Amino acid sequence: MAANRRRWRRVAGWTLLALVALTTVDYWTFPLLAHGPTGHFDRGTNGLWLRYTWYFGQHSPEEERQMARRLEQNRIRYAYFHVRYIKPDGTLRYSFLDKARELNRLVGETAPSVKRIAWIYIDKNSVNVRDEAIRRRLVGEAGRLVSEGGFQGVQWDYEICNDGDPTLLLLLDDSRRLLPSCWIGVAAPAWYPWPLTSVSWSERYFREVAQRSDQIAVMAYDSGLYHPRLYNGLVANQIEVLERATRGTDCRFVVGLPTYGGGTLSHNPHSENMPLALAAVKQGLADTRSERFEGVALFADYTTDTAEWDVFTRDWLSR
Repeated sequence: MAANRRRWRRVAGWTLLALVALTTVDYWTFPLLAHGPTGHFDRGTNGLWLRYTWYFGQHSPEEERQMARRLEQNRIRYAYFHVRYIKPDGTLRYSFLDKARELNRLVGETAPSVKRIAWIYIDKNSVNVRDEAIRRRLVGEAGRLVSEGGFQGVQWDYEICNDGDPTLLLLLDDSRRLLPSCWIGVAAPAWYPWPLTSVSWSERYFREVAQRSDQIAVMAYDSGLYHPRLYNGLVANQIEVLERATRGTDCRFVVGLPTYGGGTLSHNPHSENMPLALAAVKQGLADTRSERFEGVALFADYTTDTAEWDVFTRDWLSR
């Protein structure tokens, strides 16, 4: 009996060692081998999140024109301009409508194909969006950003929004009712499979949001998945889930990808990077033939350097 136990312990030990070795080798080699299927998947309707400095008017007119030309050159249809956050009373902390109007005028003249979106961050822990009066102020601020600031739509970034949270749905309902002609988007967390479903939205909740929105931008970064193969699979799965969730609605979706190195503990740049993420998006599109997918959205303009724009051109835009 003792000899049998020692033999099984040796087998278990060697098996564990082999698994660790294989996982380690896969960790370093997978990004080198994952290129995704061949073919052209870009639809010319990609997105980019842009820093608040543009809305604050901290760039010269020539810098704004250069930015607009880059958007058009890289087939960016949706420019999400950060207008910072909402105060507890439901109003914008920073209101630069005059500067926003000039920014939108210059971008509109230079790159007319680009849709200019006000990206509005709401911290659910400091803003009681359940309060109807607060929601009305929120929607009023969104309306002013469009009517006075010159934006062509708004993207609600309500964080951290748990699965099934009715508050976001109320905000979207009010947005639709009070701003019936306004383009409305939502920045959403990534979908996770079992056993991590408790930290993500369900497909059912994605569908509830889709029924009230023009676009869902799923933020497929800061995933906490340190292994490249796991992250690759997560990104590819977003296509399948969002395609089903948006089917039969007027909503479309984009997949947000990271272009930054350092960050939080939930971001491992060896796994979460643009080449690997683009390969995963291609695989997801090849598997699903998605009709609701619009493009990828890069996070963000201030972390995307020339080398990364070159990668984007080579791996995504090139035919």
